Amino acid sequence: MTGGLDWQRQTDGITLRVWVQPGASRTAIIGMQGPAMKVAMQARPVERAANESPVRALAGWFGLKRQQVCIRHGEHQRQKLIALTGDPETLAQCLQALMAPFASG
Repeated sequence: MTGGLDWQRQTDGITLRVWVQPGASRTAIIGMQGPAMKVAMQARPVERAANESPVRALAGWFGLKRQQVCIRHGEHQRQKLIALTGDPETLAQCLQALMAPFASG
């Protein structure tokens, strides 16, 4: 489904590994970095912007409210474990659609 991507279905949503590349010209999903979704962010890695920007972007891409997305691990690292709260099946389908352009084969 999302070959090699590190994500887990939970009872209240999904968790997902995200690799953040700050200081890009635009905010976008740009592929994979190992087992993580690679996300280019316009925000610079300063203060709260480095964490708030990917949280807001993921909320938008998954059609969630900002409060439904939180960083579980990696607040001070580029690789973060993100929890998305919502219907796990809907979130898994959305993840599949978001990563489809980067599927190999």
